[in-house]
Amino acid sequence: MKKVFIVVLYKQSIVACKTLLAFKNIGLFANPDNFFVIWDNSPGNENERFSYVDFFSCSKIEYVHTPKNMSLAKIYNQSVKKHFADVYCLFDQDSSISRKDYDQYLDSVILNHSSVNVFIPQIFSNGRLFSPGKSFLSHGSHFSALYPGCHKNSFYTAITSGMVVRSRVFFERNIWFNESLTLYGIDFDFFRRYRRKDPYFFLLDVTLDHDLSTVTSSDYQDVKARMEKQLEAYLIMFKHSIFYPLVWLHGKIVRMKLSKN
Repeated sequence: MKKVFIVVLYKQSIVACKTLLAFKNIGLFANPDNFFVIWDNSPGNENERFSYVDFFSCSKIEYVHTPKNMSLAKIYNQSVKKHFADVYCLFDQDSSISRKDYDQYLDSVILNHSSVNVFIPQIFSNGRLFSPGKSFLSHGSHFSALYPGCHKNSFYTAITSGMVVRSRVFFERNIWFNESLTLYGIDFDFFRRYRRKDPYFFLLDVTLDHDLSTVTSSDYQDVKARMEKQLEAYLIMFKHSIFYPLVWLHGKIVRMKLSKN
């Protein structure tokens, strides 16, 4: 089974990348059926001088550097279109994997569940399952209990890091990442559109040690700017949806509250 692993870096050296080091420790680079795309969004070019092929003892690595910080949606779409595979595995730079036999386990799960197209790891925050979760419009909630295996839920969503997607999702069902979105809502929008055709997903018996910290600021203007970007993203996502009036009204109410402070 051919798998393409797409890892996105930003201001992170390859030699210190938690995700790539985890790949090395569990032997992903040793599998000749695996291919790796290291997409570097950093403004600097330090990684271009690094001998990553020798460091990982793997020749099946493509390094791409876009110093203008290309959107994740474009990175994912371009990588998928360029490199054919059975499945695509999406990772950020701050994830490690709990299973030493991850590669073999993933192959087994995918082969034994041929009708399932999306495979999602378990990501916890403060002892609670953070991803996958449930979402309706712009409101999210947690699953009270969810165990590894196949699940059906018309409102499930997840963050992209660690997500594994079959190629037919893109090439047969024509569901791609929304390039109108630069940062906020890319994963939310992908699952929102995919669930319409297929509400099933497989929860992997894999815990991803993932950095869920967000940039916080006491500067109200920074908070307001992030809220504005989130609202803009939701308006783009629901532009052609029957729920657009509700999303627009919600955005107007939020902006009114922000303007009063």
